[in-house]
Amino acid sequence: VHSDRRIISENQLEVLHKRLEFALQRFEARLGRIAVYLHDLNGDKGGVDKQCKVIIPLRRGKSIVMEDRDSNWLALFDRIAERIGYNVSKELERRRSR
Repeated sequence: VHSDRRIISENQLEVLHKRLEFALQRFEARLGRIAVYLHDLNGDKGGVDKQCKVIIPLRRGKSIVMEDRDSNWLALFDRIAERIGYNVSKELERRRSR
């Protein structure tokens, strides 16, 4: 996880790890090292400015990149983990059918 540590608490970071682990654990053998980038675009000004970008390298192939924004870190982590699990599953399905 790459971020300015001041923008996210340890508890929020732990939630992010758990959400991603739950979404991706069944694909673990087919994934490379996952990179997560967190940014608070406006600082303390508020708004839909919390950004999460996740890069998931697939073994023998391309990477899946997911990016989303929200005003709440936890809502953002839930949504992006759900999308990641779905997109990795679909990409691996496509590869099997070739």
